Amino acid sequence: MWSVTATDPPPGATVVSALPEGARTRYRLLSRTAPAEGAEPVEPTIEDGYLVLTGALTPRDVRP
Repeated sequence: MWSVTATDPPPGATVVSALPEGARTRYRLLSRTAPAEGAEPVEPTIEDGYLVLTGALTPRDVRP
């Protein structure tokens, strides 16, 4: 799981959430490696757990 603020989501990563921050957007992303320069690794949240329970993600996807 990664977090990055950008104007558009980086290609190749799965967007889990997007929150507007002024003219840019804070994206929470699923990617095995850093999806963009400046991306920061983040711990999985309860929302990520929900996505696992619903089948949208697997437990392996959200491990740091």
